[in-house]
Amino acid sequence: LILQWGFDRMANDGSFPGTGDAVHSTSLFLEAAARATILLDQYANDQVVSAWAPKLILMANYVATLSTVGSPGRSNNLEPFNHRYFLRAAGIHAATIPNDSGTYSSLENAAKNL
Repeated sequence: LILQWGFDRMANDGSFPGTGDAVHSTSLFLEAAARATILLDQYANDQVVSAWAPKLILMANYVATLSTVGSPGRSNNLEPFNHRYFLRAAGIHAATIPNDSGTYSSLENAAKNL
């Protein structure tokens, strides 16, 4: 799958360094990959879902950490474009769906602080 190519380029912290806008690039990939993982999960593709689910949480944590109120660089990462708020919240929420690890509540709280 093409998304595996993207996951292979992900850093250990869940970011994608070397892009023009690493935070926004990660947000875009997070939302798309999380949505794809949810769909794959519905078709019982357990191997792919199991491999990608932890990576989604890494990306969601990276995005949430840089997007919360009071975090350094928050205004650069989110302003002046409103779609960036939606994209991050949608990605963070979608990343928690294939993960039954209890990470939902902490990421949900982070999304509320976007």
